[in-house]
Amino acid sequence: MKGLIVISLFFSALQCTAQNYEVKKAKFSTNYAEYCAGLLKDGVVFSSNKKPEILKTYLDENDNYYTNLYVAKEGIGDSKNQNELLSKEISSVLNDGSLSFEPGGRTFWYTSNIVTEDEKIRPSKEFKLGIFKAAKRDGIWTRVQSFPYNAKNHDFNVAHPAISPDGSFMIFSSDMKEGAGASDLWIVYRTDESWSAPKRLPDGINTPKNELFPYVDKKGTLYFSSNGLDAVSYTHLRAHETS
Repeated sequence: MKGLIVISLFFSALQCTAQNYEVKKAKFSTNYAEYCAGLLKDGVVFSSNKKPEILKTYLDENDNYYTNLYVAKEGIGDSKNQNELLSKEISSVLNDGSLSFEPGGRTFWYTSNIVTEDEKIRPSKEFKLGIFKAAKRDGIWTRVQSFPYNAKNHDFNVAHPAISPDGSFMIFSSDMKEGAGASDLWIVYRTDESWSAPKRLPDGINTPKNELFPYVDKKGTLYFSSNGLDAVSYTHLRAHETS
């Protein structure tokens, strides 16, 4: 009988000088807002609010275009590289972004506003965020599945999926009522058919404020953004099975 997967959490504060990185602006960056990059074998996928040339789009309350997923393909260091819309099939009329690839890179989960076909788009109207799965069908990225814990009645946001390197669990951000803060980090484990019920990560990771944009590296280290922590912080996740 397969045992339960247990996550041991080790929370540490890093000094800003603990790790050295050289940060450079990517040459495929534009004057628009671009964020949440994900690596493909032949390029980088990211979210941008540049105006798409082939889609009907709208302006938000700040007169900016909503975000879509773009790809900078081979030669990402070349200033002449052109950013292309990743897929018309998964581009919605509102925001798309913050993605995480499954192991192997053949599918990914991403954030998108939840909009029904009969809803009218207005800048003043709030559309909650949900998580969706995309896969390639006949060479085209297509939305194939909704995350089972997306809000059913526009009650809360579910966003920013982070798949573990082995694909066994996902961490995401949500402001669902069971949380303790504005937006907390939650974890779900992959089951034979879907995902387990969400569990909120413990205090010390989550705060009364916002925890967003999680990322899990190959060593099991969870990186995330927070405006409720006083230090540069990370959390190490150690997973093991119990009989």
